[in-house]
Amino acid sequence: MKITYALTSILFFLTFLCATGQSEWIIQLKNGATVKDLSSGWPQTYLRSHIKPAIEYIAPHFQILKLTAPSGIDKNTLLKNPAILFAELNLPLETRASPNDPLLTQQWHLDNISAPKAWDQTIGGLTFNKDTVVLGVIDLGFLTTHDDLKNRIWQNRAEIPGNGIDDDGNGYTDDVFGLSIRYKNEKHTADNATDGLGNHGTSVAGLMCGEANNRLGIAGIMWNSKMMLGSFSANANIGDLIECFNYMLDQRIRYNASNGKQGAFVVTINYSGGISFAKAEDYPIWCGMYDKMGSAGILNCGATTNKLVDVDDEGDMPSTCPSEFLVAVTNTGRDNKRITTAGYGLKHIDLGAPGDGVSSTHSASNTTYQLFTGTSAATPVVAGAVGLLYSYPCKEWGDFVRAFPAESARIVKKSLLASVDKNSDLTGKTVSGGRLNIARAIDTLKKYACNRTIVSTVDQISIRGIYPNPAKNYIQIELDGNHTGDFTIQLINAAGQLIYNKYAGHIGQGYRLDLAKVPQGIYLLQLSNGSKIGTKKIIINP
Repeated sequence: MKITYALTSILFFLTFLCATGQSEWIIQLKNGATVKDLSSGWPQTYLRSHIKPAIEYIAPHFQILKLTAPSGIDKNTLLKNPAILFAELNLPLETRASPNDPLLTQQWHLDNISAPKAWDQTIGGLTFNKDTVVLGVIDLGFLTTHDDLKNRIWQNRAEIPGNGIDDDGNGYTDDVFGLSIRYKNEKHTADNATDGLGNHGTSVAGLMCGEANNRLGIAGIMWNSKMMLGSFSANANIGDLIECFNYMLDQRIRYNASNGKQGAFVVTINYSGGISFAKAEDYPIWCGMYDKMGSAGILNCGATTNKLVDVDDEGDMPSTCPSEFLVAVTNTGRDNKRITTAGYGLKHIDLGAPGDGVSSTHSASNTTYQLFTGTSAATPVVAGAVGLLYSYPCKEWGDFVRAFPAESARIVKKSLLASVDKNSDLTGKTVSGGRLNIARAIDTLKKYACNRTIVSTVDQISIRGIYPNPAKNYIQIELDGNHTGDFTIQLINAAGQLIYNKYAGHIGQGYRLDLAKVPQGIYLLQLSNGSKIGTKKIIINP
């Protein structure tokens, strides 16, 4: 169940904007550019001064703004402004949902993924060093009073509920449970009569963190974790998603910077939505967020489309974004095979997880449970597994998670993909070739992280992040502080041909690489320093 308002919704949205004489864009400023630079640059786009677009900063951590401009302005016109790096239409998102069925008394998916065996080792909630593990969830409406959810929702202790004041100075008033896009306060409750929010967010939340061992309803993957909410109103768009991402990243950055005294230890964000058939190269702003979140220690779990489509060829957002900190999930059934209506892709879909008729919480009442189906159901199961891995109680892992947030996220993803239950239906159609097995993932993590000195599992040279990605004229390469040195940079195209080779000399924690003469396409960027190598996949746009 991925969030999909079909093509007709997109056309309706664009028609509406044209009828009202305005269009909404998401723009990303160039590195170092300011809003003042943006304002100064409009004359170069040939816009008359009296029709300058209205702007709203929605994601300061990413230099991303929402821009309302007169209709008829296109991307090429906007990009003539020298302060703008990328521009995308602010399109509506799809809800990847299927109808609910009557409640089942059994949660068959838990046995399929060996959750009971995993719970023998950890039930989530805290790391070894007593950090409260927080799972971000971005979706449509949550019934925060549901009996199986009310005790599992993160609370912003720096905010005083209902006083109308931004107590913690993060730009939002009364953001007690997270960010509510519609109400801009503590309200996240689904209200179908006024909001048209449906049940989606409530069911996603239950599969991640429904309270267990409480003699009520269902058991989520994480028994004792907390969920930070990012709730959309009806008709959500890309700008809403970006704002929620920025909010959750800000909480993790505050946590890292204050050694746990502020913010929240957000380890993963679940977003069960996107846009079917969309190409990553057309959404550089959206895709570019994942590496920056990963550098702070956040893995993102994303649902692929509920359509029989090879996303490698046909496209899907965000499934095809190139970040190593995105885990793209498809849907499997009781027989562990991929559901035929779920997307697949050897290059971009990482693994399968159960999401066909699984029982979860429902918004009809505080005690209602129904079946939930689709990739939107499969993805929060994986997000819950991420939380369990972070909570595994060994000292070496707890210390490493605090000291090396980006590398910890890499180890968690590596553990998930290396431990799947292989099956022929997913081999050749997913990166891992199998379906999630949480108990085996914990065993794999223990081999990497406990009773030993932890080393990098993905890159011998740890590339903290690449921004922006997809890129246009340049990329900024950031390394972990203990991996600086003298490097050679290479770019290898999809055919395996070396098309760029340069000795860059000494690279500290940041290096800007000019791409103006590199053809558009998908490349493997490789840094080498003697016998050590680090790699990243990048997309270059014209």
